[in-house]
Amino acid sequence: MQIKLLTQIVLSISLLLLSGCADSSSPSKEVLSITKLESNATRDLTPDVSEVELLTLAENNNKFAFTIFSELRKSSASNVSFSPYSISEAFAIACSGANGDTKTEIASVFNFDPEDDVKLHKGFNALSLDLNYEDDIYTFESNNAIWIQRDYSILPSYLDTIQINYGANVKTLDFINKSESSRVTINEYVQEKTHGRVEEILPDGMITEDTRVVLTNTVYFKGTWSTQFDRYDTKDDTFTKENGSTQQVPFMLRHDASFKYLRQDNYQAIELPYVGDKSSMLIILPDEGGVFKHSGKYREYISKY
Repeated sequence: MQIKLLTQIVLSISLLLLSGCADSSSPSKEVLSITKLESNATRDLTPDVSEVELLTLAENNNKFAFTIFSELRKSSASNVSFSPYSISEAFAIACSGANGDTKTEIASVFNFDPEDDVKLHKGFNALSLDLNYEDDIYTFESNNAIWIQRDYSILPSYLDTIQINYGANVKTLDFINKSESSRVTINEYVQEKTHGRVEEILPDGMITEDTRVVLTNTVYFKGTWSTQFDRYDTKDDTFTKENGSTQQVPFMLRHDASFKYLRQDNYQAIELPYVGDKSSMLIILPDEGGVFKHSGKYREYISKY
């Protein structure tokens, strides 16, 4: 499957992961009880994955991130926000239940190895276990769920795979006879997993009697920069957009801190770590008049970190 053919699917999932609008004025709607289909197996908390394999998986995800970003920005006149990791993980779960051309096409887009399912799922398991963490100052939570029409049969081997490697299960709903209630139920689930940040991920009409499967991946992140910016030092200044137009926006300023910084042809990059050193924010800034065309160089920079 060529990346352009997958764009609409990925865009839908990225919106599912990252957007949603509250509608507190909506009347009360039925929330269905959820029936789970799950394996008796337990999640593998110590997957046998080498550091090289883990870094390769992360690099392949970076490749996908820059590729899909280039496609998404073509159809967007505003900022683009999405989670490449979430999309890749969701499709890895889908890939574990696919065969033939479908599996090959998914693998080609996401840089998966279609011939080594065990390695792929162990890698995502290790990456997920490394990312998911919570203490008093830092939280990263990622959750996966597969919602399926209630009369569909699921192979026990599939339930084993997603439980052992992703801690996920299959949830059954009646999309055919209770489409709207199914939509509300999934929205309630996503709202819970995102701690109320996403209240309505699926708008009216998104679920119909033709729906058979919905795959959700939610991410909740809460962190504090190791070196924080004083809000009183925030000043308005001129920001130049990619199309050359300008506007006044608030700029955070800090003069007495040290950060990892890289200067290359056509762009600059800086890393802002979060407390605990579990993660960091990478900011890549094209030079004035430049555009986001050098994805290979940016990807090389990220991989070196």
